[in-house]
Amino acid sequence: MNAPFKTDALPEWTLTDLYDGRDDPRLESDLAAAKAANDELASLEGLFLQARGEPQRLGVLLDRGVRLYEDATNGLWTVGAFASLSASTQRDDPSWAKFEGDLRARSSQIAAESLFFALELNQLEDAELAAALEAHPPARRWSPWLRRVRLSRPHELTPDLERYIVDRSPAVASWVRLYDETLAKLKAKVGDEDLTLPEALNRLSDPDGARRKAAADGLAQALEARASTQGLVMNTLAFEKQVEDRWRRFSDPAQSRHLANEVDAAAVNAMEAAVVEAYPRLSHRYYALKARVMGRKTLDYWDRNAPLTSAAPRAYGWDEARTIVLDSFQALAPKFADTAQTFFAQPWIDARPRAGKQSGAYSHPVTATRHPYVFMNYMGERRDVLTLAHELGHAVHQTLCAPLGTLLADTP
Repeated sequence: MNAPFKTDALPEWTLTDLYDGRDDPRLESDLAAAKAANDELASLEGLFLQARGEPQRLGVLLDRGVRLYEDATNGLWTVGAFASLSASTQRDDPSWAKFEGDLRARSSQIAAESLFFALELNQLEDAELAAALEAHPPARRWSPWLRRVRLSRPHELTPDLERYIVDRSPAVASWVRLYDETLAKLKAKVGDEDLTLPEALNRLSDPDGARRKAAADGLAQALEARASTQGLVMNTLAFEKQVEDRWRRFSDPAQSRHLANEVDAAAVNAMEAAVVEAYPRLSHRYYALKARVMGRKTLDYWDRNAPLTSAAPRAYGWDEARTIVLDSFQALAPKFADTAQTFFAQPWIDARPRAGKQSGAYSHPVTATRHPYVFMNYMGERRDVLTLAHELGHAVHQTLCAPLGTLLADTP
């Protein structure tokens, strides 16, 4: 740690709002309910195309079909979230890795049976869909979701190939799991200490240059020892994506992400060009000024996050961080602050760094029928307060969107 800050008392989440553990019978009942909803949806296969000339009937079918799809999604995502959340704090426990992998495979097989749904909807013409929504007003609420589904029309494959991709997706996801587990188990030898990845990265902002360099050297050696594994993961996933992008006729690697985010490539490219054009007058100038303040001609890479003073960095206790975040949210809107306060009152935040816990931070929405969980590694520094505010912002947003339902609350 760079400041006198103890992490032992930081909060850890409790996932019993989801399930009591791997043996909780609710896991099987929720999977069964999701399968039942998905099977009922599968029984509608072919009816959407049959009804294309009957707007009222098609509208009713659309409303029923999307509702069943959302019911199945809620069940599968809840089970999947429990597995993912649990494993993310215990990447050194093979039993949780197996549990996560097994559930992912089972969920994939259930979901594959409704793969026809989007494919069949995308065979309908825009005018046919519009007429159906006009004829049956309750179905209009699904318009945003249908718009997203329609974006994939030019890039769909045959049903058999789409099923093949779904069936093999758990195996592809295992590469990501290997990557996460490798980093979660990483220990950097720094002097007499063995630092986890979050601890080593945190040490790179230490006011003492020698401690920063020692952390950078130890981290570099630890990463080098794992380079073959991490390189294989990256290259395998990159090749997997290259092949699928080619089959789906994506013009560049970012196109699928642009579709998912509902943004135009031209807008993203313009933003990228503007950022690159600003390098000299912003980032280059900043680092040159920082080097000058530190009495250096150029910065070593371990100095990028160095503080501008040699004084001991200020530590922010958890209670202080909570006050800072909630006060800022209160200034934005009382409802925003009140919603965020719930996450401190309930065991919905996992902030304590520990062995086996993966690095990073996120807010997991689970589903609209549940509540989000916030994940981070809190080290007591200023940037950790900012990370807490950032992730709680997502959590509040996810909570306030929940009345829309899972399919409409999900944001690009």
